[in-house]
Amino acid sequence: MKYSTWKHLEKLHDEKGNEAGKLVQQLLSLAFLDIGAVNLTCRCTEGIDIDFELDGRIWAVEVKKVISDPRNEVSLGDKDFDGLKDSIQRGHKPLIAVLGNQLTDEWLFIPHPGSGLQPSDKTSMPLFRPFQVGDFTGRIREPFEKMVEQHIQVALEKGQDGLKSVLLSHDNCLLA
Repeated sequence: MKYSTWKHLEKLHDEKGNEAGKLVQQLLSLAFLDIGAVNLTCRCTEGIDIDFELDGRIWAVEVKKVISDPRNEVSLGDKDFDGLKDSIQRGHKPLIAVLGNQLTDEWLFIPHPGSGLQPSDKTSMPLFRPFQVGDFTGRIREPFEKMVEQHIQVALEKGQDGLKSVLLSHDNCLLA
Protein backbone atom coordinates (compact mmCIF):
# COMPACT_ATOMS: atom_id res chain seq x y z
CA MET A 1 0.00 0.00 0.00
CA LYS A 2 1.22 3.47 -0.79
CA TYR A 3 2.26 5.52 2.23
CA SER A 4 -0.21 8.28 1.36
CA THR A 5 -3.09 5.77 1.24
CA TRP A 6 -2.09 4.34 4.60
CA LYS A 7 -1.93 7.84 6.12
CA HIS A 8 -5.40 8.64 4.75
CA LEU A 9 -6.79 5.44 6.29
CA GLU A 10 -5.10 6.25 9.59
CA LYS A 11 -6.66 9.74 9.54
CA LEU A 12 -10.04 8.21 8.67
CA HIS A 13 -9.81 6.01 11.75
CA ASP A 14 -8.65 8.86 13.98
CA GLU A 15 -11.45 11.20 12.88
CA LYS A 16 -14.32 8.75 12.28
CA GLY A 17 -13.69 6.06 14.91
CA ASN A 18 -16.04 3.09 14.58
CA GLU A 19 -17.53 4.45 11.36
CA ALA A 20 -14.15 4.02 9.64
CA GLY A 21 -14.76 0.31 8.98
CA LYS A 22 -17.94 1.00 7.00
CA LEU A 23 -16.22 3.82 5.11
CA VAL A 24 -13.39 1.47 4.12
CA GLN A 25 -16.03 -1.03 2.97
CA GLN A 26 -17.57 1.65 0.75
CA LEU A 27 -14.16 2.58 -0.66
CA LEU A 28 -13.52 -1.10 -1.43
CA SER A 29 -16.90 -1.24 -3.20
CA LEU A 30 -15.81 1.68 -5.38
CA ALA A 31 -12.58 -0.16 -6.17
CA PHE A 32 -14.55 -3.25 -7.25
CA LEU A 33 -16.61 -1.05 -9.56
CA ASP A 34 -13.38 0.40 -10.92
CA ILE A 35 -12.12 -3.06 -11.96
CA GLY A 36 -15.37 -3.86 -13.75
CA ALA A 37 -17.75 -5.29 -11.16
CA VAL A 38 -21.44 -5.09 -12.09
CA ASN A 39 -24.63 -5.50 -10.12
CA LEU A 40 -22.77 -4.49 -6.97
CA THR A 41 -24.73 -4.28 -3.73
CA CYS A 42 -23.07 -2.58 -0.78
CA ARG A 43 -24.69 -3.11 2.61
CA CYS A 44 -23.85 -0.85 5.51
CA THR A 45 -26.15 -2.71 7.89
CA GLU A 46 -26.69 -6.44 8.32
CA GLY A 47 -25.83 -9.26 5.96
CA ILE A 48 -22.92 -9.86 3.62
CA ASP A 49 -21.15 -6.55 3.08
CA ILE A 50 -20.68 -6.59 -0.70
CA ASP A 51 -22.14 -8.72 -3.52
CA PHE A 52 -21.11 -8.26 -7.14
CA GLU A 53 -20.58 -9.98 -10.46
CA LEU A 54 -17.10 -10.12 -11.94
CA ASP A 55 -15.38 -12.50 -14.33
CA GLY A 56 -18.52 -14.58 -14.81
CA ARG A 57 -19.01 -15.24 -11.09
CA ILE A 58 -21.14 -13.77 -8.36
CA TRP A 59 -19.04 -12.93 -5.32
CA ALA A 60 -20.15 -12.34 -1.72
CA VAL A 61 -17.61 -10.47 0.39
CA GLU A 62 -17.52 -10.04 4.16
CA VAL A 63 -15.18 -7.09 4.84
CA LYS A 64 -12.97 -6.94 7.93
CA LYS A 65 -10.62 -4.06 8.65
CA VAL A 66 -8.21 -4.22 11.56
CA ILE A 67 -8.47 -0.71 12.95
CA SER A 68 -6.89 -0.41 16.36
CA ASP A 69 -5.71 -3.84 17.43
CA PRO A 70 -1.95 -3.54 18.01
CA ARG A 71 -1.55 -7.27 17.30
CA ASN A 72 -3.14 -6.77 13.85
CA GLU A 73 -5.76 -9.46 14.52
CA VAL A 74 -9.21 -9.88 13.08
CA SER A 75 -12.20 -11.75 14.47
CA LEU A 76 -15.33 -12.96 12.70
CA GLY A 77 -18.58 -13.63 14.48
CA ASP A 78 -21.35 -16.17 14.01
CA LYS A 79 -23.38 -13.69 11.94
CA ASP A 80 -20.46 -13.29 9.53
CA PHE A 81 -20.24 -17.04 8.98
CA ASP A 82 -24.04 -17.33 8.71
CA GLY A 83 -24.00 -14.69 5.98
CA LEU A 84 -21.25 -16.51 4.10
CA LYS A 85 -23.17 -19.79 4.41
CA ASP A 86 -26.33 -18.14 3.06
CA SER A 87 -24.39 -16.72 0.12
CA ILE A 88 -23.21 -20.22 -0.84
CA GLN A 89 -26.83 -21.39 -0.91
CA ARG A 90 -27.61 -18.52 -3.32
CA GLY A 91 -24.79 -19.70 -5.61
CA HIS A 92 -22.32 -16.95 -4.71
CA LYS A 93 -18.59 -17.46 -4.21
CA PRO A 94 -17.91 -16.30 -0.62
CA LEU A 95 -14.79 -14.37 0.35
CA ILE A 96 -13.55 -12.69 3.50
CA ALA A 97 -11.71 -9.47 2.65
CA VAL A 98 -9.20 -8.48 5.33
CA LEU A 99 -7.11 -5.31 5.53
CA GLY A 100 -4.65 -4.94 8.38
CA ASN A 101 -3.50 -1.75 10.05
CA GLN A 102 0.18 -1.90 9.11
CA LEU A 103 1.79 0.01 6.24
CA THR A 104 2.91 -3.26 4.66
CA ASP A 105 -0.58 -4.82 4.72
CA GLU A 106 -2.56 -5.33 1.53
CA TRP A 107 -6.11 -6.52 1.05
CA LEU A 108 -6.28 -10.28 1.46
CA PHE A 109 -9.23 -12.19 0.00
CA ILE A 110 -9.81 -15.47 1.81
CA PRO A 111 -12.19 -18.09 0.39
CA HIS A 112 -14.62 -19.59 2.83
CA PRO A 113 -15.16 -22.42 3.51
CA GLY A 114 -11.62 -23.61 3.19
CA SER A 115 -9.86 -21.15 5.44
CA GLY A 116 -10.28 -23.09 8.67
CA LEU A 117 -11.52 -19.93 10.41
CA GLN A 118 -13.99 -20.36 13.22
CA PRO A 119 -16.34 -17.81 14.83
CA SER A 120 -14.66 -15.65 17.47
CA ASP A 121 -11.14 -16.86 16.60
CA LYS A 122 -8.68 -14.00 16.69
CA THR A 123 -6.41 -14.46 13.71
CA SER A 124 -3.29 -12.44 12.98
CA MET A 125 -2.99 -10.99 9.46
CA PRO A 126 0.08 -13.05 8.44
CA LEU A 127 -1.86 -16.27 9.14
CA PHE A 128 -4.38 -15.36 6.42
CA ARG A 129 -1.79 -15.18 3.64
CA PRO A 130 -1.62 -18.91 2.73
CA PHE A 131 -5.38 -18.98 2.06
CA GLN A 132 -5.73 -15.85 -0.05
CA VAL A 133 -7.16 -15.66 -3.54
CA GLY A 134 -4.13 -13.97 -5.06
CA ASP A 135 -5.62 -12.39 -8.17
CA PHE A 136 -7.97 -10.14 -6.20
CA THR A 137 -5.16 -8.85 -4.01
CA GLY A 138 -3.15 -7.75 -7.02
CA ARG A 139 -6.10 -6.44 -8.99
CA ILE A 140 -7.59 -4.34 -6.20
CA ARG A 141 -4.42 -2.66 -4.86
CA GLU A 142 -4.18 0.28 -7.26
CA PRO A 143 -7.93 0.84 -7.70
CA PHE A 144 -8.39 0.88 -3.90
CA GLU A 145 -5.54 3.35 -3.51
CA LYS A 146 -7.07 5.49 -6.28
CA MET A 147 -10.52 5.45 -4.61
CA VAL A 148 -9.03 6.41 -1.25
CA GLU A 149 -7.11 9.30 -2.85
CA GLN A 150 -10.16 10.50 -4.83
CA HIS A 151 -12.77 10.20 -2.10
CA ILE A 152 -11.01 10.65 1.24
CA GLN A 153 -12.33 14.22 1.67
CA VAL A 154 -15.90 13.07 1.06
CA ALA A 155 -15.41 10.28 3.61
CA LEU A 156 -13.94 12.64 6.18
CA GLU A 157 -16.42 15.47 5.67
CA LYS A 158 -19.68 13.66 4.86
CA GLY A 159 -19.09 10.11 6.16
CA GLN A 160 -21.18 7.18 4.95
CA ASP A 161 -23.84 9.39 3.39
CA GLY A 162 -21.23 11.12 1.24
CA LEU A 163 -19.77 7.86 -0.01
CA LYS A 164 -23.28 6.47 -0.58
CA SER A 165 -23.86 9.34 -2.99
CA VAL A 166 -20.63 8.50 -4.82
CA LEU A 167 -21.61 4.82 -5.02
CA LEU A 168 -25.11 5.65 -6.27
CA SER A 169 -23.62 7.74 -9.09
CA HIS A 170 -22.56 4.40 -10.65
CA ASP A 171 -25.15 2.58 -12.77
CA ASN A 172 -23.93 -0.80 -11.51
CA CYS A 173 -24.42 -0.13 -7.81
CA LEU A 174 -27.26 -0.65 -5.37
CA LEU A 175 -27.27 0.13 -1.67
CA ALA A 176 -29.14 -2.09 0.76
